Amino acid sequence: MDNYFDGNYYYKIRKKTFWQIVVWMTIILFGISLLSQIESKGDNRGEHIEIDYQHLKSKLDNVDECCLCGNNARSLMGYYRKFNTIGVISLNDWYIIDLRLKNYDSQGNESKADNGSSMWHMNDENISYDGTSTSSRGMANVSISLPEGYRLNEKFLENNLCSNCLSKVAETLEHSYFENEKSETIPLCVIDFETLELYSMQNHYRAYSVRDYWVELNFNEKNEINLSAYYLPER
Repeated sequence: MDNYFDGNYYYKIRKKTFWQIVVWMTIILFGISLLSQIESKGDNRGEHIEIDYQHLKSKLDNVDECCLCGNNARSLMGYYRKFNTIGVISLNDWYIIDLRLKNYDSQGNESKADNGSSMWHMNDENISYDGTSTSSRGMANVSISLPEGYRLNEKFLENNLCSNCLSKVAETLEHSYFENEKSETIPLCVIDFETLELYSMQNHYRAYSVRDYWVELNFNEKNEINLSAYYLPER
């Protein structure tokens, strides 16, 4: 009886192990098949192309005229540098959008007054901005619509940014795409008004933190970018 029990028990263990092997082999084969499909799709999309803008060279002689760190008349950075918050810059003409995550007066003093939510609309060089902000809660959402075929104006950047600031902009513009799915450079970036640091809005980014702020990006096929931003200080 003891021998029979031992044999029967040993048989059950082997049966369980057999089905475990079957399950794992199925998973492995499925993974190999899926990887093959992904590689095949990648091949169909052509060569993977990396884009950078290290070739940009500043032609600005007077650093004080820089649109980012200086006081260029076409830029409102002198005004927004008073704000401890973030915004969006159109790199083709340095048009600045404040995301209104905090309330400030014209002197740069923060107000704690609860002004509720605000809806706003702006247009610049055919770029359309539709936003909703609630500064009392530190949250904002903006939908940005770019015109078809809108391209980066490299000449404007070289003529209006100093070497240091131009290098920061060039870094935010780096992106990649497959040859058959070409992606144009998006001439926008997020800016930290206090530190003057710039953050990419190219379509391979989905979210990142900017000091006490959290930014999320969503892209669609109609040249639209949906940006959500939140003020999330440490507690």
